[in-house]
Amino acid sequence: MSQLLDFLLPAEDHDAHLVLVLPPEAAGERARSKARCPFDAKRRKSSKAAIQRRMALPANSTTLKTFSQKFRDWAARWTEGDAREYVVQCRDEAEVATYRQLLAFMHSMAKELPQDPMELLGLLVLAREHAVEAAVMGCVQRLQGQANGLPATACMGLWSALGTGVSGEAAIQAAADKLAEACFDRLCTLVQAEGALQDAVEQRALLQLLGPLQDMLNDERLRKLWRVLPLALLRDCVLEDGNVQADTEATVLAACLHWAEGREGMTTEQLSELLCRIRFPSIPAATLLTYHRTFKGLQLFDPDRELLLRAITAPELWAGLHAAMASDAQSAEAAALKAKCERWWQPREAPLAGQAAPAIFDFKCSKPERAERCVSDAYYWNGYHWSALVAKQGNDVGVFLVCSVGRKHTFQAWGCAPVTHPSAAGREALSWDAFWGDASPYCRDGAVRGRFALSVPKGS
Repeated sequence: MSQLLDFLLPAEDHDAHLVLVLPPEAAGERARSKARCPFDAKRRKSSKAAIQRRMALPANSTTLKTFSQKFRDWAARWTEGDAREYVVQCRDEAEVATYRQLLAFMHSMAKELPQDPMELLGLLVLAREHAVEAAVMGCVQRLQGQANGLPATACMGLWSALGTGVSGEAAIQAAADKLAEACFDRLCTLVQAEGALQDAVEQRALLQLLGPLQDMLNDERLRKLWRVLPLALLRDCVLEDGNVQADTEATVLAACLHWAEGREGMTTEQLSELLCRIRFPSIPAATLLTYHRTFKGLQLFDPDRELLLRAITAPELWAGLHAAMASDAQSAEAAALKAKCERWWQPREAPLAGQAAPAIFDFKCSKPERAERCVSDAYYWNGYHWSALVAKQGNDVGVFLVCSVGRKHTFQAWGCAPVTHPSAAGREALSWDAFWGDASPYCRDGAVRGRFALSVPKGS
């Protein structure tokens, strides 16, 4: 590929250069190979100078301007006598190769594209950055043809890249959305296979894709991916102590139970493998008891609440329990306890917070067709899911903040009823019809939008 540009255009047609400025670690690789001797100061000095290397790739300005508004804007700033250069910061040597591919695509008039899916992913991202829409579309189309055979790493990289949008053109974005769906379906199939994602690179990509567990719980697609992950991958990768990404232990519990709830054939032993990763004594007592009342998985794991009660009411017993579990002559009780809560007493290297940081969530409630209530999408925060409820109260309207466990089980709500608005006589209650009507001060385009601020009261 490095020599391809010379064959695509006659040398005299190279009237400009794409200049890549490499960071020290990338530009210094070749320089370091020429300055191996630690006693040769002169060669070391030349090595440092070489670190400031600029790589100039020959280009045809007319061709580049044809493919991208960004290149047209760049060229418009040239003045007579200036060097015709497009200067960009380049991250590493791998990106140099991708810039060569981008130039090859444009100089070949959209005929030259790589075959490798990871190279196509890199080219797609770079083409989006430089607004080369034809290259974006070309990469998307080629990847769509490969979607059923893409490896897991490519699926994760593409899903992440495509999720932020790739084009302002409707046709290109629609094709990208279709590819994203195909990548998601392929990834969900791959992760369920026996021995899936055993490679360290694949596991790092999965952790990066999932992100913090509290964010995963607020993303519909990531929740779906989370649900299909096999137990071994959760236990040995995502929930391994050094890999856990979460704000609180309650979030780790919420994520685990989201995975376990409703799963056919779940055994106590499998639940123990999953839940032993959680530091139950670090979860607020009220949260633990609410979860136990709500989730069948926790009831199966600890039918009589014996373990949970020990965790929340007598934490001073943990030292004694730890010693009993470490003993060579374990009692039957200690052995059973160790199997269920192997790591509870071990502090994390990086302890999680006891309470979540304050958060703000925006909600939207659309006008119901026939029902007399509507609920917004739920937002996970601090162990619970929060949503807005707009409900008819007699002839008036009430707006409520609803707190649920596991997105389904409501156990508390706060709100105001009736909803009022200013009038000549002061404030008057709005009727249900007036609340949703065209003249409503709250409803726009058939929906009510608002915002709740969530925080833990001081001293809690």
